[in-house]
Amino acid sequence: MAIDAAELIAVRLPLVRPFVTATTTTAAREVLLVRVVVEGVEGWGECSAEQEAAYWHETVHTARAVLPAIAAGRPAPHHPMAEAAFEMAVLDATLRAEHRSLAGYLGATRSHVDATATVGFDDDIDAFVAAGYRSVKVKVAPEHPLPAGVHHAAAAAVGVQVDANGSYASVPERVADLDGLGLVCIEQPLAAEDLAGHARLCRELRTTVCLDESVASLASLDAVLAARAAGAVSVKPARLGGIVAARRAHDRCVDAGIPAKVGGLLETGIGRAAALAVAALPGFSLPADLSASDRYWVDDLTEPFVLDGAGRLAVPDGPGLGVTVRTEVIEQAALWRQDITP
Repeated sequence: MAIDAAELIAVRLPLVRPFVTATTTTAAREVLLVRVVVEGVEGWGECSAEQEAAYWHETVHTARAVLPAIAAGRPAPHHPMAEAAFEMAVLDATLRAEHRSLAGYLGATRSHVDATATVGFDDDIDAFVAAGYRSVKVKVAPEHPLPAGVHHAAAAAVGVQVDANGSYASVPERVADLDGLGLVCIEQPLAAEDLAGHARLCRELRTTVCLDESVASLASLDAVLAARAAGAVSVKPARLGGIVAARRAHDRCVDAGIPAKVGGLLETGIGRAAALAVAALPGFSLPADLSASDRYWVDDLTEPFVLDGAGRLAVPDGPGLGVTVRTEVIEQAALWRQDITP
């Protein structure tokens, strides 16, 4: 495989409205993109790292620093999001050249994936239900009571997940307050490293405990499964090192008989296209944490993803990622560009 050119492009995109969780408030995202040309064919990747190391240790700055080495063929094991972005771009280019879709390459079995609207502390659940979502994930914390919209959504036969982002670590007994509400799952109630505490909750609660931040690598996934610390798992391809690693995580969950889903990280259409291809694998039986483009972006970097009448998103079936990158939007939003051609 010959890489003719490789380039980093950072863009700044405002969100439709600020997204508030137990740990962060995001009003705009600086997104690092990777553009490669492989034997004359262009491919695109997206890095999920944020500007600050609040959720994860990688940042746009660290990814920018290490991606030239990755482009030159040197591994960067402590920078999975950077590696994932470069892998995505190269896969997009090579599969486009072969006229194969990413979904087909992975062995995906579905043409559509159940979407989820992730609801921050300041968001209106009822608005997402009215927009057609059949699954919502509500951010929660001990100091934030469940909004009334949770009960409205359940009454409308909408599946409700809650995501604590580890915020119940200091008051683990309070997790029981979330049990018995008919929830699809309670995601990451305790600290990422507290597998014993999560295993105890799995035994004590009727509601499925889903682990997210605890699954920071394939090795940590193995530890979660061995400890029986989760009734379900959220797989985030970027955090695991890429699309291929996510498929391996999928296979391990299938072998263990554990339901799984694909988690989201405020992707643009580039990253969302890749995540949808992964989410279409048969073992991802829970709705993906992936939404329509207008949940977050006024102008997405690809043609917008929209819900169908059943609250689903179509899995792109064109060559590579299967989407057309809107270079005019990138040009308008670009902060800087850097040539990293090896």
